[in-house]
Amino acid sequence: LMEYPEDPVRDRRERVRSMQAQIDLIKRIVPQIDGIHDIGATEPEECFLAMSMDVPMLPSTFNLLFKKPQIIWDWDLTTMYKNYYEVLQLLSSQQGTGDDKRWVLKSPAHLGFIDYIAKAFPGCKIIWTHRDPCQSIPSLCSLFRVFVEMFYAGNVKLDEVGKNCSKFWEAMLERADKSFAATDVQSEHVRYEEFIKDPVGMVKGLYRGFGWEV
Repeated sequence: LMEYPEDPVRDRRERVRSMQAQIDLIKRIVPQIDGIHDIGATEPEECFLAMSMDVPMLPSTFNLLFKKPQIIWDWDLTTMYKNYYEVLQLLSSQQGTGDDKRWVLKSPAHLGFIDYIAKAFPGCKIIWTHRDPCQSIPSLCSLFRVFVEMFYAGNVKLDEVGKNCSKFWEAMLERADKSFAATDVQSEHVRYEEFIKDPVGMVKGLYRGFGWEV
């Protein structure tokens, strides 16, 4: 038998407070994370947290996966994306928005698995934001350095973090190019610099490209 809390609202508040306490502890351990990535118990977060129910795509395992990326390439992510789809359905149901809610999902980790996304999310649209590697790779390296400092003792081998990150994302981009060429998923490509200059104009252009009303 399932046990239901007597006061669901109070139970949720307690869970949020507990989660925020854990996040506050992380920020005390690595305070520099505030300037790299926004995290909070009630804040939006990237997809990989929900996806990690099925695969170890977590901050504590990223650096290990980068060392042996073939582990990732050998994964069959059909079940993972199917389950993630159902997670979004549950969230929509909790918010009372129904099936007509349009989700905007964000995670660079999706790039290497476009074919799985196209199967699990029929009719999805994909926006690929292109950013200068001289800016994006160092930014990612700084985030992964924080992950290593958060979960592992000893000095961080910065050269190893940089090399592993560069090789991994090179492979991800190659996989993305092949997937876009092999699937008929509707997509748009935007430049990061142009998006920052005029985000509203860029979004309006994307809506027009997808045939949506703004």
